[in-house]
Amino acid sequence: MKKYVGKLDWLIEQGIDTAYPWILEEDGKIGYAGTHPIVAGDHLKIYGEDGAVIFDSAIMPDYQIGRAEHPMIKGLEVQFALGCWVCWIQKDWQPDAWAALFIRSDNNYLRGELTKKEGV
Repeated sequence: MKKYVGKLDWLIEQGIDTAYPWILEEDGKIGYAGTHPIVAGDHLKIYGEDGAVIFDSAIMPDYQIGRAEHPMIKGLEVQFALGCWVCWIQKDWQPDAWAALFIRSDNNYLRGELTKKEGV
């Protein structure tokens, strides 16, 4: 098992109209070297602004909740949260509530601890 500590964010690639994985940006690392996508089977602990633990569980993506037709591509259904096209939402969470842990307009990023299996 490998543990990373840092701030929570989401990754958007320029030129692509979608949000990529929810990520943890590891303390002390810059760029992609410190970017860790959060994927099914990882364990994530999230701290609120007051330092209290607000999430501490295995990641179990729900690929259905929040699905709606893309506003510009007729017939394409995608997941939305906070008005953004996203990849997945944590099981048993509402889309906007989960996304608000990562998409922070005030740049007041939440902190987290991400545990991954060795070699991932």
